Amino acid sequence: GRFVDVGRDASFTLFDMNVHSALIKSTAHIQLNESGATGYIYGMFVGATQEYFDIHHIVEHKAANTTSNMLVKGVLDGKAQAIYRGLIKIYEGANKADGAQKQETLLLSQDAKVSSVPELEIAHNDVKCSHSVSTTYLDPQKLFYFNMRGIDSDTAKKELVHGHLSVVIDKITDAKLRESFYALIGEN
Repeated sequence: GRFVDVGRDASFTLFDMNVHSALIKSTAHIQLNESGATGYIYGMFVGATQEYFDIHHIVEHKAANTTSNMLVKGVLDGKAQAIYRGLIKIYEGANKADGAQKQETLLLSQDAKVSSVPELEIAHNDVKCSHSVSTTYLDPQKLFYFNMRGIDSDTAKKELVHGHLSVVIDKITDAKLRESFYALIGEN
């Protein structure tokens, strides 16, 4: 796992990108220790056959005026499975802390499975904190819409996956690295 301490007015961004590996266990832990500290975790998991992902992200707000954002997108096909656990913990005295957590998975197969466990532990009242989880199947109406415009189902599926994951991939500032992830997901 990865562990990062973030100090006064510092910012840290962590990418947790998991694509087409048989078994992934990934942990990321950020501590916001001083006022003005900011931490971001952007994550992605993509499985096409029988991959298994166990992903755990933790952000701890230990000081006032700290900010965090977790954004994780997943796509599972075949018999791929994932468990995602995300925790935002806000300590006593961390007033004006602002934590957000969002995890969305797109399932391309009825046999694919995901379990998402978002957690908030808040020990202070003057904070802003949110979490959301969504799991959706590929919408047949969207495929039909593409087909009606002369786009075959495989191409349509790739475009929908691309759109789902682009929110995370576009956070990568290095153009070559960003394009390599688009190439990887294009192989689905």
